[in-house]
This record gives sequence, structure tokens and C-alpha cells, in this order.
Amino acid sequence: SSSSGNSSNSSSSGSSSSQKDQEARAVAQSIADQCTSGSDLERVRKAAQLVNSYCAKGTYTSSDPDYRTAYGLFCKGVYTCAGTTRAMGLVLDCMGFSWQHMNPNQWTHQWCALTMDGQPGWADGMGGIADYGDYPLLNGGSYTASDGTVYTLAQ
Repeated sequence: SSSSGNSSNSSSSGSSSSQKDQEARAVAQSIADQCTSGSDLERVRKAAQLVNSYCAKGTYTSSDPDYRTAYGLFCKGVYTCAGTTRAMGLVLDCMGFSWQHMNPNQWTHQWCALTMDGQPGWADGMGGIADYGDYPLLNGGSYTASDGTVYTLAQ
């Protein structure tokens, strides 16, 4: 992190990273606060759906400087799978889960790996899906949600 000397007085266009982190965390906490009932999986699925709703309102782009961050998705409406994974992870942090960022800083799909209800699983904020087991969408795989929707990665 850099020291700019104006940490107490930054404009919204020149927000410091700590201010951006605080704004993103506030959104993540508001999502976590809506995901308090049910099993771990039910709570994480709801959180993934809520994170996905920000993607639906946003723009997929890597041309904005905040595309890789939770702030980019939650506060600016710009995202990639990297930023969406970090946003999902921030929500998981607020929910009290430990998680691992899969494929960070790689030009391939990314998601969160975590343990839910004592079982290994995954959460994909960009897809708005989560489940137990291994992440199913790699190498041409698919995932069928409980409502019958089938998910695949664009090739």
C-alpha cells in the first residue's frame, strides 16, 4: 500500500484502498446479515445468489482498475471472476467461514473453496451457486442446481 499523505481527506474519486475496503466490507456484511438461517450450505447458497445479483447489475470488464476487487463489484459495478471471488470471499469472512481463493491471479475461472456442514465444498459468486464436493464446472463439466438450472462455463 502506498502513503499519499491525505488519508483523512480523500475524495470519492480518489478513495484510499482502506476506504474502499471499508465500503466493500459494509456491503459484504449487509449480505451476510441476510444469510443467517438454515444449514451452512443454505446460507452460502443464498449469499452466492446475492453476490450474483451484483454481477447481474454490473459490467464484466478488466479495463477498470478495480475489476479484481470486492469494491469493484459491490461499489462500482465492475467485475471479473477474480473480483467476484474476492467479493464472495469477503461475504464468507463476514459469515465466519474460512475459505481459499482457487486460481487467484490466473486468466481462468476462479471460485471459493470452503467447508460447509463439515463437508468440503465450493461457492461461485459469479454463477450464484454453491454446493458440497469438488467444483464441477472445469474441463467442460456442468452443474445442475436444485431448481433444475444447468450451469456450464463459456468455452
